[in-house]
Amino acid sequence: MPDNTILNLKDYNLAMDGPSGSGKTTCGKKMAEILGLVFLDTGVFYRLCAFFLEEQKIDWENLSGAIKKMLKDFSVEFKENKFYLNGKVANQKKLYEFDIEKKARIVANNKEVRKKITRLCRKIIASKNFLLIGRDTTSIIAPDAEIKIYLDVSLKEQSKRKQKLFNKEKSEIKTSE
Repeated sequence: MPDNTILNLKDYNLAMDGPSGSGKTTCGKKMAEILGLVFLDTGVFYRLCAFFLEEQKIDWENLSGAIKKMLKDFSVEFKENKFYLNGKVANQKKLYEFDIEKKARIVANNKEVRKKITRLCRKIIASKNFLLIGRDTTSIIAPDAEIKIYLDVSLKEQSKRKQKLFNKEKSEIKTSE
């Protein structure tokens, strides 16, 4: 792990926000590595919710009851840079599948889910030493972060990045069939 004594960020949290495709993940991972901080993508929590619901084979047209049940039965831990869903290591590859990502956006729009995710994230980052990225990190999840960074991206560049990601996912779907 790099020595960050010059900046001494061990007692800090850095929160990075910005629109999709602005480079939060790429920049955040590199900065966390350089600064000796733990990288935490808060968006993974919503993916975990979607994955959990998908595993329950719920009716996505009628989410209300399924979400209420999930909020009771769902537990997430983040230890040693791994996410644990109900005590088991989460399959990172599955969490980034297109279908889960799409459903994570739906789940993230639920007010009660967002409250639970906010509480979980705040509990994790209370020990400091994190660089976190994701939805509402600088305004809701970590409004007291010692350092806040906002990345922006032009619409043209954002579209290019989304198209590249879409083409990659489409290619992966073809090869797995």
